[in-house]
Amino acid sequence: ADLMEMEIALEKAHTRPLSDMKKRVQISRDANGRVIFISDMYLPLPVICELLDQHGFLGPYDAIYVSSQVRLTKHTGNLFRHVLSREGISPSGLVHVGDNLYADVEVPRRIGINAIHYSEIGMTRHERRLLRLARRNTGEAALVVSKLAGVSRIARHRQQANLPSALVSLFSGVIAPLLFAFTAWTINDAISRNKKKLYFVARDGQVLHKIASIIQKYHSQPIETEYLYGSRNAWFLPSATKIDRAELYWAWFSGMSRAPKDILRRLGFSGSEIVEVLARAPGVWTPERALTSAELEAFIQRVIEHPKVRDLIAEKARAKRQLMLRYLGQKGMLDGTPWAIVDIGWTLNCQYALEKVIHTHKRDQRVAGYYFGVVKENQYTRRNESGDFRVFASQSGAAFESEFTCDWIFHLPTIVLIEHLLVGATHATVTGYAETSHGVEPIFKENSNAPDHYRFVANIHDLILNAIIEYCKVGLHEQPESIREIAELALSEFKRFCFSPTREEAMSVARVPTNIEQSHDSEHTRTLAGPLTFQDLVGMIAQEILPHAWPASLGNRHAWPAGSAAISHPIMSVFFKALFYANRGRKRLTKCFSKH
Repeated sequence: ADLMEMEIALEKAHTRPLSDMKKRVQISRDANGRVIFISDMYLPLPVICELLDQHGFLGPYDAIYVSSQVRLTKHTGNLFRHVLSREGISPSGLVHVGDNLYADVEVPRRIGINAIHYSEIGMTRHERRLLRLARRNTGEAALVVSKLAGVSRIARHRQQANLPSALVSLFSGVIAPLLFAFTAWTINDAISRNKKKLYFVARDGQVLHKIASIIQKYHSQPIETEYLYGSRNAWFLPSATKIDRAELYWAWFSGMSRAPKDILRRLGFSGSEIVEVLARAPGVWTPERALTSAELEAFIQRVIEHPKVRDLIAEKARAKRQLMLRYLGQKGMLDGTPWAIVDIGWTLNCQYALEKVIHTHKRDQRVAGYYFGVVKENQYTRRNESGDFRVFASQSGAAFESEFTCDWIFHLPTIVLIEHLLVGATHATVTGYAETSHGVEPIFKENSNAPDHYRFVANIHDLILNAIIEYCKVGLHEQPESIREIAELALSEFKRFCFSPTREEAMSVARVPTNIEQSHDSEHTRTLAGPLTFQDLVGMIAQEILPHAWPASLGNRHAWPAGSAAISHPIMSVFFKALFYANRGRKRLTKCFSKH
């Protein structure tokens, strides 16, 4: 009896309605006046009635037949015969909808009942894999994995936007648990370190802030959270307190456009100002043509370090710094409260810029940050100059601690996927701040083609948040071991998606726009994936063999090559996979020999 009561309590606590089926039931009731519920469930009839009523399924004239009450089952067909007899209807007068192909479809059809298979309730590949893992585990680990599969199904069935099934499966079963694990880890760690407030930095932080807001409603020790409008574009120039090449390194980052107009835009110059600066500077400079390394050096010496240009940059930096400080003050970041920012991460340059700006006003204000990923070291990493930071994932050999070591995350296409797919936002990038009648407010980059994409992102956010609510309802947000288990499973599945997506997965996100240029100018935008051509493959091979002799653009037409391969002609896909595995084998051999 005690076990039965426990099971009934669990059913009541964890049963969730299927919104699509709820609509079908109401449509059927409106058309026919009543609905008959038929179940092979062994729980008592009053419990089934209570569950149906609790979730809004039960109408005043509906009937319920349960195996536990009448001692007959659908599986044998006898429960159907009993219903037909009691209700006084012919088999052709009954339409039965159910998910079991045998008991809900084959058996009633033998009797003459019109049976419809409800297949939407079936499990996805991710969910089936989770359940297999649950069966191989025991104790708490098995329970966590089982909860993940259940939450994924709930989130899928609650989405109202009619998104592609492959996309829904990916976000409910892989992306949502990964973002949940990072955000829950951040909150719990910040609380343990006596942080009073977390600022989630735009735009990557938008969905993370939404997740954190839900977690706070269920957390036993809530921490204040706020969304902070900022970006590289908005913070780098205000951080320049000395106008020299060491201070302005971010204006000509390797991998970014090195066309003169783009460098000058990052330094705060507008279109007409760019034309004027280039016209007055020594030498002849084509605004749109990318500079070689030698030309870049000459451009820095003759243009950027020209006294008049340097003075203009200093003036722009001071003005932007004052506005930024006022904005930060409005947000409560200058009052001495212990806080940390939360962002996706990579090189800590934004935290470095933020600290430099704040220290021009308040030298003793501590700057701290939480990051999904930080590279171990490169020429742009500001690890020793950025204040305190905590890292969820990093690379092998990193000189700082992280929860996970995942070298594959720092592959450029994976970074592009994370920034543009996992943490997409519903607003444009922030370019700076402006004085308004309401105080200092952010300025956004104009983007006339964005509304459709923002609607897509909003639907994705809703899908993710449906899952987050369920994770919190079952108490996973305050269980460190469970959070780690969730992260490990989600990272494994996300890695598979990054490097070997199915065609359906790649097609569902192929048209997502990406832009890694700091200025986010539309000319640098490209879609996430597109069919590969032989020219693409030649470019990729050339880049691997002679990286300095071939233009990077030949091997860099696709933001996500694995996704492009998945939606390409099978022959192209085979060639790409052969190139991918050959390159991976070469790197492993190189690494092996370098150790010896």
